[in-house]
Amino acid sequence: MNILLMVLGSIFMVLYIIIDWYSFDKGLIHLNTQYTAEEQPDDGLLYQATYDEFGKADFSKWIEENCEVSEKTNTTFQEPQTNFQSSSAVTSLIAGSPQKDLLAELEKELEKTEMDKGEILRNRLTGLAECGDDLEAIIQTQYQLYEVEGKYKSMDDLKGQFPEYFTPAIPSPVVLDEDVPPVITECIPEHSFAEEGSMQLKQLNPSDYILNINSEEDTSLLDIDLPVCHQHRSTAQIAQNLEGTQVWYGRVIGIQERFIHFRDLSKRKWLKVGKRARFLSNGDLLLVHVNRKGNLVSVVKIVRVEEAAANSMQMIG
Repeated sequence: MNILLMVLGSIFMVLYIIIDWYSFDKGLIHLNTQYTAEEQPDDGLLYQATYDEFGKADFSKWIEENCEVSEKTNTTFQEPQTNFQSSSAVTSLIAGSPQKDLLAELEKELEKTEMDKGEILRNRLTGLAECGDDLEAIIQTQYQLYEVEGKYKSMDDLKGQFPEYFTPAIPSPVVLDEDVPPVITECIPEHSFAEEGSMQLKQLNPSDYILNINSEEDTSLLDIDLPVCHQHRSTAQIAQNLEGTQVWYGRVIGIQERFIHFRDLSKRKWLKVGKRARFLSNGDLLLVHVNRKGNLVSVVKIVRVEEAAANSMQMIG
């Protein structure tokens, strides 16, 4: 008896599997949750299957209805449509290779972007041409337009014709010696008017150089020890008011930030020497090469004369 039940059970299971496979292969199983009222197809092929107590689907009514449709219309049986598509089905909707089509779309977008950029440059070029007062902007815009259009030879020609607009800008030098004078009676701007030897000395017009006769700094004659062995190296004295390149011979009598208080046999004067002031000390004996124009004095070079040996000198800068 047990064997008979096992045989019948096996037969039942085989039949169930065959029917279930046949139903799946023909697309007869539909998930009713996949459709809303608006999404249901109009061909009338959707059918809600019923299930018995064993969970077996009953499609007899569906088969009967579809057989009648086939007989009336004398058409072949059509598989019911589903509400989803596999990735291969979606891919099949795209003509040609998906990768090639995607690449083509990207190329179209790139071309459109380049066209938009070219149109912007053309409009800008038109506006600049109407103004006509900014040649550099016109040349640069035309150069960018050639680049967008791929006219590389025209780009080279434009650079050759207007090299001044394509030369990299030289960065502004960093000023280490800011022109911040100490609190003194006379401000000496740092400015070089000529190279050494390029100017000949000439007597200044007194109206061009105004002396503060009430200033002790300008009028007092202090005793100062200057070895005579180096006096021949000087070409002028401060009080002579000579203009041009000249050499002063004297001592440092004071230092304040980037300035030195310099004294020769005729007069004393504040000179801006920049960072070189850090290497100088009070009492140093100097040969100072300067350019002078009016009341403007520029220090070109400083040579410190060593007192220990008359011929030993050190160049400060």
